[in-house]
Amino acid sequence: MWEELKNNDSPVVLYGMGDGAVKLLSILDKIGVKCSGVFASDDFVRYQSFMGFTVKKLADLEAELGDMTILSAFATRLDSVIENFCAISRRHKLKIPDINVSGDHLELFDSEFFKKNNERILRVYDALDDMGKAFLEALVRFKYTGELSYLEEIEKLRCASCLPYEKEFITSFADFGAYTGDTIIEAASLYPNLEKIAGFEPDPKTFKKLEANTEGLNPTLFNALVWNEETELTLRSGGAMNTIIEDNVLMSENLQKKKCTSVKALTGDASLPFVPDLIKMDVEGCEAKAIEGCARIISEHKPILRVSIYHNHRDIFEIFEKISSLNPDYKYTIRQKCRYIPAWDIELVAY
Repeated sequence: MWEELKNNDSPVVLYGMGDGAVKLLSILDKIGVKCSGVFASDDFVRYQSFMGFTVKKLADLEAELGDMTILSAFATRLDSVIENFCAISRRHKLKIPDINVSGDHLELFDSEFFKKNNERILRVYDALDDMGKAFLEALVRFKYTGELSYLEEIEKLRCASCLPYEKEFITSFADFGAYTGDTIIEAASLYPNLEKIAGFEPDPKTFKKLEANTEGLNPTLFNALVWNEETELTLRSGGAMNTIIEDNVLMSENLQKKKCTSVKALTGDASLPFVPDLIKMDVEGCEAKAIEGCARIISEHKPILRVSIYHNHRDIFEIFEKISSLNPDYKYTIRQKCRYIPAWDIELVAY
């Protein structure tokens, strides 16, 4: 996709404004591609200024520029917005850049990245079951091309896949990145023999919602982040799902979420009150640290792990390498929790 953009003849415009657009503009500047405009969904357009551009409606840019190449600059799981993406793709060339959520967003999944890391990706591929292999193929093709068709392939796989383990055997669950309790509530309904629940959520405001939403389930809750040591960290939060560790953000001074809070970080090995049958990790780019903080539990007890691998391109092989180094007896697959543009909510499942 990035090589194609460099040789693109039509004007390049961004769909969306916010942190994703800020990152994307810096990438385009790095690779020498001019951005000719920014548009938003009609309901959000006030002809406001954003990064030197007047935010317009798509119809405005169509009248000004005619044919164009559109780059999406935000994430969504709303069906109505996804359908709008599909409609736009029928009228214009649409690319959906996959940009690192955490770490160096300027590291692109381009030809150089793929060639450099091809052997590591293939080792993951060889370890996956058939469904996992199909997911990884579609995921890598999407990251490389930015084509909506591969996200549609991932959605077909998501709808056709099931859990690779027996629900009846899950009696205890630990949720790293519990947010407002949605996955704890889901687990309580999904696993009929679930008796013990622990949840970790570092953002103070979100933690209060977590407490309120899961009160009837009697979980053990921690207002903390799971890390590889007990310490204090600076959390960057906009009160949304993409709360992130400040050290994981490049060029943070240009991004919109400015609120930073000091939060407690704990290890799973030292703080969990029980050994979970299942651990879910969606901790906004801190998954590798969380795995290190559960090294004893993983190596000695082999709990099922559902670990997010969409925050950084390297997650698709580094998370696998870290888990397999702690316990070589795992089997692996890949799943997606819900439909998303771009390919977010992708999990490596070790069981």
